[in-house]
Amino acid sequence: MPFPPPKRNQTQQADPLLDRLRALIVQLRSPGGCPWDQRQDWQSLAPHLLEECYEVLQAIDLQNGPLLCEELGDVLMLLVFLAEIAAEQQLFDFDQVIEGICAKLIRRHPHVFEKSTALSDSELHRQWQQIKQSERQNVRPPPTAGTARPLPALLQAQRQLQPPAGADQASQLLAQLTERLSATARQPEQLDGPGYGALLAELVRCGQSLQLDAESCLRQHLARLATQGQIKEEKS
Repeated sequence: MPFPPPKRNQTQQADPLLDRLRALIVQLRSPGGCPWDQRQDWQSLAPHLLEECYEVLQAIDLQNGPLLCEELGDVLMLLVFLAEIAAEQQLFDFDQVIEGICAKLIRRHPHVFEKSTALSDSELHRQWQQIKQSERQNVRPPPTAGTARPLPALLQAQRQLQPPAGADQASQLLAQLTERLSATARQPEQLDGPGYGALLAELVRCGQSLQLDAESCLRQHLARLATQGQIKEEKS
């Protein structure tokens, strides 16, 4: 049986559309519902969530409002679905998900929701990082040592690699990368997996020096290739 949502206090109001979506998920999961929906768990839904998130990014790249609206709905459905599975196990429900993110937004914006003096952009960033660090220490268990963050590799590189410090270092990095690419072109058979990964990492760092996001740039380039018919069709 679904875990009953926490009682709302007098200041909270039910969202009829959100409640309708949750009711639909409950019905699909209940006896007499859909066999496919009944079989799903967190692990089986994870690939669908990843795919739908990338379809949201595609809609953004295409600047397609109606498509973005549809894809956001697909993501929302999966979020409610995942929370409903947790509710069935009496772990948490979607109301608690919403309450948690609302509390986090308020907690991370004391300059908005509490009386405080005006802060500069650098002070706001430092405050944000301090609050996040406090949350990690007090709320969430630390990640396993040596475990990479579950991000696409290019995005992970963009977040974690140290960008060149200043224009001189950026120019030096570009020169070194050009030399390595020339050497690879002369002896392509010498390029192995680790070497290829190192080249990709240096390309990401070059992009950082130019304020370019590697993940977004590659995704947009693939979209251009697709419009030109240069992308292989996926086999179902």
